[in-house]
Amino acid sequence: FRHSRPTAACPNAYTPGMDTTRANDMPAAPSRRLEELKQVRAGWADGMQLASKWGNGYGAAPSHAGLDWLAGQFEAHYPAAAPVPRLYPTPEGGVEAEWSIGRNAPSLEIDLTGHTAEWHCTNLDTQAWTARKLDLDNPDHWRWIADAIHKMRAHADPLTGFR
Repeated sequence: FRHSRPTAACPNAYTPGMDTTRANDMPAAPSRRLEELKQVRAGWADGMQLASKWGNGYGAAPSHAGLDWLAGQFEAHYPAAAPVPRLYPTPEGGVEAEWSIGRNAPSLEIDLTGHTAEWHCTNLDTQAWTARKLDLDNPDHWRWIADAIHKMRAHADPLTGFR
């Protein structure tokens, strides 16, 4: 089966019913992509869990209010010049934001209800990783995200994105 969302291991996967094709394979602006995620319906991830549980409607749909809140947070706090993350629904009803910056793979697992996120970043060369809990209602935490992304970009080769 095909995965329901692209990952670093499976970048050509898709979310059923979503238009994930972009010119030059660039992700859509966060507000546009979050609007697209409103099309996701409950049960969208059926088939991702153990085969014995298929057909039971696995995968909560993200709330429209939560998606609107997140779009507003990106608009208010994420720098326009910063790399745009790829945004995917999670089976729990949240959103995953993923970047690919040089040899680093940062991501945010976003809880739309609690307005929190788990930051994870793995260095693909050393397998070193970091994790941090963030409050996405706190502008300082958005600045921390932007600073972390900026520092990774500063250490990547400007032509290839790799060190």
